[in-house]
Formats: sequence, C-alpha cells, structure tokens
Amino acid sequence: MKDQRVARQNRRMNQKNRANRQMGTDNPTSQLPHVLQIVGYKNSGKTSLVTSLVRHWKALGDDKISTIKHDVHGFEVDQPFTDTWHHQKAGADMTMIQSPERLGLFATSSERTLEELVAVTQYLQQPSIILVEGFKQASYPKVVLVRSDEDIHKLSTLQHIIAIAFHTEKDRAQFEQQRDHSTQFRRLRQTPTFLYQQRESGANTMIEWIDLYRKSNFRREGVKGELHDTSELQCDHCTVKD
Repeated sequence: MKDQRVARQNRRMNQKNRANRQMGTDNPTSQLPHVLQIVGYKNSGKTSLVTSLVRHWKALGDDKISTIKHDVHGFEVDQPFTDTWHHQKAGADMTMIQSPERLGLFATSSERTLEELVAVTQYLQQPSIILVEGFKQASYPKVVLVRSDEDIHKLSTLQHIIAIAFHTEKDRAQFEQQRDHSTQFRRLRQTPTFLYQQRESGANTMIEWIDLYRKSNFRREGVKGELHDTSELQCDHCTVKD
C-alpha cells in the first residue's frame, strides 16, 4: 500500500515537472521579470510616467516590456459586432484572438490579484520588466506620485515605497517636515523624494533615478522584486533628498 502511494506521488511530481517545462517555468527564479509599480491618486501623472519609461527602455533596446493597468471603473476593449464580440455575447467565459502580429484576450471573471496577472504575463510574454499602473495595495516595489497635500497622509497606508514624487516643492517640503518629526512616516525617512512635473525635464529626472534603481537594486528572487536600500543612489541631475 505504501509503495502504491509513493508511486502515485512520483507520477504527480513527474506530471508537474513536465507541465513546468512546457510552460517555461521549471526554473522560475531565474526567469521571473522585474516588476515595478507606478501608483498615485487621480491625475497624478501615472500614465505619463509609465509611457515615458516604456519609450525610454525601448529606445535602449529592451525588447520585451509589459504593462498592467488597474481600472476601478470598468472598461470595454472589444469592438461591437466583431467575431470575438459575438463569442463573448454568446456566453464564452474567455476568448482569445491571434493574428500574425497581435494577441488579444477577453475574459469575464472576478477581479484577479496582481500576482496572478504577473504570472499570466510572464507565461505569455516572458518580459524583462513589467510596469504596473495602480494596484496600490500590492506588495511590489513602487514609485508613488503625489499631486496635492491631501494625498500626503495616504502614504502611510502603502508598502514597499522606493521613491516619492511631488508635483510642488511646497508639498514635498511639507512631507519631509512631517517625515522628520512624526512616527507616521518613520519608515519613509530614508526614501528619496523628487519634484516631478509632467514636462520632459521632470520625467527625465525620474527615469534616470529609476534606471539606477533597476540596475542596482532589482533581483529576480521569488515573484516579487527584491527591495533594497535606495537612499544611497545618486545621479547627476536627480533632485533627491535623503
């Protein structure tokens, strides 16, 4: 009886290993992409920074960059009366469409965790980095954009912040004063802060620092990017206060 149980366990293990090899996940630690979140509140410049980073890394020759966006309002991406639209209207729970140059996926489901979406992206694309817009409560390294002083107190609710960018010097100074004298922001006292506007110079400052972070701090370990101290990172034009 014991031998039969061991044999069944071995068969299940072999089946799992074969599936992992077929999916390219038999050695997941060495293949997992870097994941970086860009988070903030309404009209803080998240999309502008994400698209600037994508263009920047593409220009440098990064051939596989993926993005994931969280939308709390609901959305429609398929076009009415197309074949895939008819599939969905007929009741298909998931529909995929493949052309020579593009892949589309439409699914009706409960909201997925960011970890699940990262796993799907990794399987379909094997990107070198995944940029995530939103998912504030997820536990990947994140850059936070602060548009107004009303957003400052919300920083204490977020985890794994590697940098904070403010739209005004006034808000930045207000936060740094609170950070130095309040237990609420004690864990952020070594977190670099930036002055960020959505014009080119502001975006370049952020991109330069994120480049340094990516090169010196990301490690492919587990599913999440390894978080290291960022207070010592320096760049020629970054307006960073330690």
